[in-house]
Order: sequence, then structure tokens, then C-alpha cells
Amino acid sequence: MKSDTLKNQLADRLGEPVHLNLLSLFVMLFGSYRTKIEFDLISRRPYAFGVSKAADIFQSFRLSGPLYALEFGVAGGDGLINMARIAQKITQSTGVDIRVVGFDTGEGLPPPRDYRDHPEHYAAGDYPPIDKERLLQKLPRNCSLIYGDIAQTVGEFLERLNGTTGFVSVDVDYYWSAKEALRVLSAQDPTKYMPLVPIYFDDVLQETMNSYCGERLTIHEFNQAHPMRKIEPYTAFGQKRIFKNAPFIQQMYSLHVFDHPARSVAGQNVREAKVLANRYL
Repeated sequence: MKSDTLKNQLADRLGEPVHLNLLSLFVMLFGSYRTKIEFDLISRRPYAFGVSKAADIFQSFRLSGPLYALEFGVAGGDGLINMARIAQKITQSTGVDIRVVGFDTGEGLPPPRDYRDHPEHYAAGDYPPIDKERLLQKLPRNCSLIYGDIAQTVGEFLERLNGTTGFVSVDVDYYWSAKEALRVLSAQDPTKYMPLVPIYFDDVLQETMNSYCGERLTIHEFNQAHPMRKIEPYTAFGQKRIFKNAPFIQQMYSLHVFDHPARSVAGQNVREAKVLANRYL
């Protein structure tokens, strides 16, 4: 997540209302962790939003077992550790058992295959791990890291997955790598996912990125290949936020799992009918 630096976060705030920026100072000093997330005061805002929203969705559908947050493209590991620490905080406030898993080649980027990998931006050897052994030793207890070819490790992960996938970050740069990463959303068993899964796509905003290359193309192809699983921009995300200028708003998507039991007519919970009040009666 190379774009979400402190400098850029501060730049985003310049266009926000003054009273909200002043209120942020109070929240920074006295607010709860969840409130700080709402006010964009946590490093790596997409991770903070994605993990916290995943926990809320998980609880709203009354799911059980561990909840998994996944990062594809670990590089030096700063983002992975950050996600794990966010998950620990969210676990403390919600009680949801959140486990973080990172996926990476462990060797940096392979050579690009064709124009769809955006060779104008990326090259072989970019973003290698700094010290794999030390990183593995530094991982928090709720976090694990899987090195290897994503084409192989994703399938192995799905086979042994004993919980629910709740948040996914895709930052593998290449079209071909992103295509393999999205296989993690293709398990035959829909209960391996929440009915709605927040997704962060890091590489969709640069000027030469388009619907025919890179991560944008993988989203289109995924939707074509999966009639009951669709990836869409996160609905009304920008309108619902306190601060509306952050670029990552355009990088947040969601997986809609239409074949999930919770989204079927047969899976409806028995409850009282919703009734709207009439203040004139």
C-alpha cells in the first residue's frame, strides 16, 4: 500500500471541513479505537476500515469461528504487521477471533508476461522481502505468512481453511498475479466467506491503469466467470464516510456472495415484520 503515507493523509485533510479536522484532534486524544478508524486516524486506512467492517458484518450475520483477513503482496511486511495489529485491536473491542494471513512469492516480482502486467510501472525484482527470517520472527501471534507461487498456495489455503474469509487486500501489481489471488474467492463452499466481503485493490488508480489491464481486468474476468459471485465498488462508501477526499475510497470494493445461505430465501431468519411508523396517526 504505497500510496497511503502520512504525507498523503495530511494532504487529503486540506480539502475537508475545518470543524471536522478540529474534532479529529479531540478524537485522537480521547476517542476509542473504533472512533479513530472512523476519523481516519489509524495508519493504513483501507486496512483499518476493511478489518473493522469485516468484524461488523461477521457479527451482523451471526457467523461463528475464526474470521480471516488476507493480504496478497507482502513485500517487506510492514503492511502485514500493521493489519495484524489492527486485527488485535478489533478483536479486543468486538470479541471476533480475527486471523491475518499474508501471501507473497518471497522473491519480489517475477518478470512481467505482457502489457496486462503494466510493465510501464513494474519490473522483475521489485518489492522483495527485506529479511524473511526476521519478518517471520516478528509476526504477531494472530498472523501467518505463506511464501511461494500464489497459483499453488491459494488452493492449498482454501483446502485447509477452517473459518470465514472476511477481508482481502490485493496488492500484487501484475494482472497474472491478481488473477491467481482472486482464486481465493472461488471456493465451492460459500460459507467460507461472509455474504459481503470488503476488498482493497491497491493498483487501480494510476493514470495508465484501465479495464483492459492489471487488477481492473481481473475484476471484470472474475465477474464473467462467477455467476453467483460478483465484485463491485463498495456501495456508497464515500457518502457514508466522515472524510470524503481519501483516494482509497475508489480502491475499496466488495465481493457479493449470492450463493451464501444468508442471501437465499430459504436462509431467511424468522423474525417479526418490519413496520414503518406514521407520525401523523
